[in-house]
Amino acid sequence: MIVIRALNGACHTRTPSFLKFLVFWMLQFPLAYWLATWVGIGPNGFFTAIVVSESALTLLGVFVFRRGKRRTQEARTGTNAMNDLARQANIAEIVGVIVVVGGLSFALLQMRQIRQQRRELAAIKLFRFFGNPQFTAAYKTILRLPDGLTADDIRAGEAGLEDAAVPISATMENIGVMTYQRIVPFTVVNNLMGASAPLLWHKLEKWAVTLREEQGSPEAFEWFQWPVERLEDYHAFDPDPAYVAHKDWMPSHLRHHIGS
Repeated sequence: MIVIRALNGACHTRTPSFLKFLVFWMLQFPLAYWLATWVGIGPNGFFTAIVVSESALTLLGVFVFRRGKRRTQEARTGTNAMNDLARQANIAEIVGVIVVVGGLSFALLQMRQIRQQRRELAAIKLFRFFGNPQFTAAYKTILRLPDGLTADDIRAGEAGLEDAAVPISATMENIGVMTYQRIVPFTVVNNLMGASAPLLWHKLEKWAVTLREEQGSPEAFEWFQWPVERLEDYHAFDPDPAYVAHKDWMPSHLRHHIGS
């Protein structure tokens, strides 16, 4: 606001109107819509867009004020008017720096909060997948099978084996796609199913390969195989299970009580 008033005081009355139109209509509104809908962060997108647009308006105002030539009017000639204008410019620069730093700090805090919310929502989605009664029953059935069974073995085995393999594969496909699209953070997937996903895949791998050949589609269950391979690559560098890797972990409030 101070920068815009300083421009008005320098008799650049059209410039503030142009800057506000450019920043608010061409930046703030589209950015707020994009963050709220396409990025999916909801109301936080509007707040982030406000911070970004106000910071941009401050920077543009300071830049235009420093580069532009002051216009004088007969009513404002004299040394006092020029001193007032210079004082306003200095104040505008200081305030502009404070606004930019504060805006960037606020934006960083908002992005951190947004990432945390996305992790929590992703964990809820995965819990819903695993909590599905059909998936749970299929999981128990497939987990009892030995590794490397062929499609003929599964089809010739007890009734319902192939019917159990289908929901397992479809669920893992969904999780694989969400992981690739970064809807679900990889660390959440690893913590929840880093061990179980490879177990399921190695029991159903030959069955899935046979289905690809029968259907003439190498893309069948591709997103089941992809996250399993990524998880196995990750475990090659971090092989310790959770009860070993995080044996010293405790809730933060418990740390506080112990420390006191």
